Amino acid sequence: MELDNEDKVELLDALCDQIVTAIGVAHMFGMNIQGALQEVANSNDSKFEDGKPVFNEQGKIAKGKHYFKPNLERFV
Repeated sequence: MELDNEDKVELLDALCDQIVTAIGVAHMFGMNIQGALQEVANSNDSKFEDGKPVFNEQGKIAKGKHYFKPNLERFV
């Protein structure tokens, strides 16, 4: 997909607005969004094997043998 620079700026602005909104909502409810994001990132990293993604038949990144589901309960 090709976007000109002006469209990229608009897209980036919209993405930043979404992130700021999500962080604000989490804060309003007393959630530890920073910790939760780190937990999700660690879980996503656990899908990799030897630093490389493993793909399933549909081309989607599969869960590796060291995968763990993120435990978000402690960040609520």
